[in-house]
Amino acid sequence: MGTNELRPYLRITTPDEKHFVWIKRPDGDKRSYLVFNFGMNTEFADALDRLTYLTVESISRLDVDMCSIVFRFEENAIECANRLIEDIPDIMDNLSL
Repeated sequence: MGTNELRPYLRITTPDEKHFVWIKRPDGDKRSYLVFNFGMNTEFADALDRLTYLTVESISRLDVDMCSIVFRFEENAIECANRLIEDIPDIMDNLSL
């Protein structure tokens, strides 16, 4: 029997698994970051910044395809993280990837 491992991130993918977003669990200051593999997509960052429960602090290119976004939750971090997990698939569906 395997053990359940508590991971510090969650991975969300498109149905074809070509594109993904990794979300890190928020820290005590309600800050977190996510990493995604569809380039410097400002459309994605803008959609995240329009969410009322978080504020995008920075976006960085890690390489040709990989980027990261640092953000802060405005309210209860666990509740906001759950909302983000629900919202990201819809945001990804509306992107022109």
